[in-house]
Amino acid sequence: MPLFINVPDSANAEQVVSLGGSNYNFKFSYNSRDQRFRLSIYLGEVSVIEGMKLVESTTPTSKYDLADFDHGQLFLMRIEDTGQAATRDNIGFDKPYRLTYLTNEELAEL
Repeated sequence: MPLFINVPDSANAEQVVSLGGSNYNFKFSYNSRDQRFRLSIYLGEVSVIEGMKLVESTTPTSKYDLADFDHGQLFLMRIEDTGQAATRDNIGFDKPYRLTYLTNEELAEL
């Protein structure tokens, strides 16, 4: 079952997300120039990835060999077709785009 991760409405926010048995610190920052969120993921004080751009219909974590994040993938999924790119105003719960996590087992079943 996919896990939907809320993306805050604020330009800069942090939240703890439990994935694959580990607690990750997700730091979201909004770049107003290109109107995209960037996501940095930390495991404790250790950086897993920094400044990953959230772009619609992509698997941003699949582009990297992440030893501390090898249990699944993040996707920015389009839930509703609005014809708009994913921006600060339309990513999150009850919005056209959702940050989604699937385990490796769930991915293997697709």
